[in-house]
Amino acid sequence: FFWYVKWELYSILRSNDYDYDVYGRGFSFEHMHRQDFGVTLKANRRLLLVAAPFADYGNRGDVDLREHFDSNGVHNEGLGKGKVYAFFSQPHVQVVTLQSDEIISFGSFRLKFDNNLGVVDDLSDIIACDSTAEAFKAALEKMSTIGEVEVERFESFDMNSNPNAYKIRWRVSFISSVADNQPPFVPIWHGSGCNDCSELKVSVLSKVPPNIIVQTTQSHEKYTQEAVIQP
Repeated sequence: FFWYVKWELYSILRSNDYDYDVYGRGFSFEHMHRQDFGVTLKANRRLLLVAAPFADYGNRGDVDLREHFDSNGVHNEGLGKGKVYAFFSQPHVQVVTLQSDEIISFGSFRLKFDNNLGVVDDLSDIIACDSTAEAFKAALEKMSTIGEVEVERFESFDMNSNPNAYKIRWRVSFISSVADNQPPFVPIWHGSGCNDCSELKVSVLSKVPPNIIVQTTQSHEKYTQEAVIQP
């Protein structure tokens, strides 16, 4: 299958060594300090490594000031040494909670996006009520517009949390998504929009029908510099 990707003009990445001077013709010319930032890129999930082979070039000025004279290195290409900058972006995070007043012993559900990247009703695979994090991840990644996700699972039974004492939570991090806005999952189950889902069953003592809620707990953040690597 194919993953749909929507590219958006978001921001320009700059290292903390980015610098230029303003001088000449009435201080109207910008003279960039050559570092070749971005000549090589490596990405791993939410981590981005950016190489700059001349980043350590003997800057004679202050990166926080715009000097009105040439503060560049003497010979960046010949004397400059390289650096690698590590950038990281926090992903979108949503929490899917299956809950009732008693332990849910059987049944299944699906999650969907109503309209994401031009795809209407992008459905997950069937998800068991007691799905492991690994099975939950696999079911979600069958959706054509979701890409890669990371899933954590939490289960609790707290009699003081009536009416929903029993909860299973799946925390979903959207590793591939770089869009500013991530649509929320829409849960569907037997009797609530899913015809091929098994009915969610609880004890005969239950007074609260099983239900599923989705909460967005974190939104995608800009890439920020986390570290500098220099051989």
